[in-house]
Amino acid sequence: MNIRLREANSYIICNVNQLNYNAGDVCPRVVFRTRKFKGNTIGDDVETTYAYPMASAVGPWKEDQWNKLYGQFTVTEQFAEADSLFFNIERARGGLDFVMDDVTIQPTSYDCHMPIYNGDFEVGDTRFWGSIGTANIDIISPGYNSVYALRTTSRGEFWSSMSQQLDTDCLVEGERFAVSAMILLLSGNNQIYDCTVGLVWAEGENGGRDFVCPTMSIRIMSGTTATDIDIGSMAGPSTPQNWNSIHGQFTVTSSMIEADLVSIYFRKVKEDISIVLDNVSITKTMNKESSLLVDNGDFSTGDVRYYNIYGGGIIDVTTPGYNDDYAMEVRHRTSEHHGINYVIGSSSIVAEALYKISCQIRLFLDDSTTSFSCDPAVVSGNKRCPTLSLRTNNVGTVPFTRIIASAPSKFQANEWNEFSGIFQFLTAEIQAESLSLVINNAAANIVMLIDKIELSVQDLSSNIPSLVPSVSTKPSVSTNVS
Repeated sequence: MNIRLREANSYIICNVNQLNYNAGDVCPRVVFRTRKFKGNTIGDDVETTYAYPMASAVGPWKEDQWNKLYGQFTVTEQFAEADSLFFNIERARGGLDFVMDDVTIQPTSYDCHMPIYNGDFEVGDTRFWGSIGTANIDIISPGYNSVYALRTTSRGEFWSSMSQQLDTDCLVEGERFAVSAMILLLSGNNQIYDCTVGLVWAEGENGGRDFVCPTMSIRIMSGTTATDIDIGSMAGPSTPQNWNSIHGQFTVTSSMIEADLVSIYFRKVKEDISIVLDNVSITKTMNKESSLLVDNGDFSTGDVRYYNIYGGGIIDVTTPGYNDDYAMEVRHRTSEHHGINYVIGSSSIVAEALYKISCQIRLFLDDSTTSFSCDPAVVSGNKRCPTLSLRTNNVGTVPFTRIIASAPSKFQANEWNEFSGIFQFLTAEIQAESLSLVINNAAANIVMLIDKIELSVQDLSSNIPSLVPSVSTKPSVSTNVS
């Protein structure tokens, strides 16, 4: 509906971010009330229930224009079986007049092409979006190659941001989604703020707060319990003083299906920095024609989307790669434990199947130009070679790490080297809350160039060597006696 607030003979504004219903600047909202008769005579009980908010004020709210209350709902069994169903407008302080026009309630269709709505903000308002934590949201212009974008103001915590609840009717357990958006950061004086891709929150100077880029996260709410899962980050290389892309991916779990609310938001960026968002997209990505369990393993996208720093360092793309344009570069590693991390969707894993993991790696000194030769026989120190590991993480338990691939027996310093291994996933790894591929353990301060990361199920009918001894039997040429 279109609505304005009038006090005496003047129109006034309200604060669309105000949640305190007793506040003087709170905006109106739409509430539904159902009545169900418990009997057929006067005096019998009547069951009355309320549902809210069915429509909320969207920003920006302007005193000299018509403003909007907007919402959507699914007709529930309770609504359908009610003897009467009312809607009314509530909140906004006493003494104000509601002036309304163009009130509509009509059937509509929201398909599951994407489980979020209003991702490009070109309707010019904040419909479907709210906030998490101490943060206000508003429309800003221009957007990313468009008229409008969504921004935060007055962020009070590192986890405060804009947020939207995902349409859980569009989520099916085991399905995999890719998330992407364009993002811009603004400082307190509205100057563009450049973050450093690859910096890790809570590490380094000032607790890692300065220059850390936002992390894309999912919040799962069940009752009063909130579970936060990081699903993505900004991919390098970033463009200073400009918009940059942020990418993530997640697999739908049973906890998401059963949750009261599932929301997407952004966190782990300094609290006095404003986040500007545009072109938000969440799409199904599972490719049934491909056996690979990793995405962007050849970095043909020109960035390191889906890969994150493990422990410390900086990741970016470099050129050329292994027989292609790009490879991932991991530098400024001050410890052999520093490397990269890729989250594996456990729903795609086949129990007891045989898998092959492989990638191409070159090593350089910290100048990124002088080749370095590691020693495959060394297990620690300044000649150690990288390893590929599986790492599980469960809340309340110590993470478990298992090496699944290592360097070839003869490492060539001036060439790409294939690191590979054949293995099976353990039950504990498949059932873990989080399962990651980690590439690390090269000597400290050594630059790793990584390309062509592949993880796939092996065809047992191929010529792969057996993991158990073979027994060969020759036919006898003499009479057998038993």
